[in-house]
Amino acid sequence: TDDLINFFKKLFSRNPEIFHQIYLYSKKEIDTGFIGKLADAIMPYRNYYDKYREGINYFSDELFSKTIHIMIKPWFTEDYIVDVMNNYETGFSFLPDEKIILKKSMNILEEYFENEDIKTYIFKEFNELNFKFIKHFPAYFDKERRIQ
Repeated sequence: TDDLINFFKKLFSRNPEIFHQIYLYSKKEIDTGFIGKLADAIMPYRNYYDKYREGINYFSDELFSKTIHIMIKPWFTEDYIVDVMNNYETGFSFLPDEKIILKKSMNILEEYFENEDIKTYIFKEFNELNFKFIKHFPAYFDKERRIQ
């Protein structure tokens, strides 16, 4: 984990003016201590937009140019999900081999989408599922088949 944090420190120190989005994904719960260390590691690399926002006291304690997105599973413990949701950009992601679990989770996923603004990302193999809260990969980035 320290290697990953050092990698990001080096990346950001060399490119501080670039907007960066980090997506962390794991089939298991990601240690929130690690996520906190990673967030602390990127804080010194504010760019012009962050400094401007600080100057007008607009979310001065948050980075605008460096964001961490945690891709989690809805069957993790509720305490963990709430902790991650309260501190980071959060989304649910499903791999093709989790198709049955995804179908069983539709009600809870829709509830999270409606109440907590969490997006659900799935892969192209799930084409028959066309709920408004589901973002399909890679079609989500495909200009010809953008799913809204």
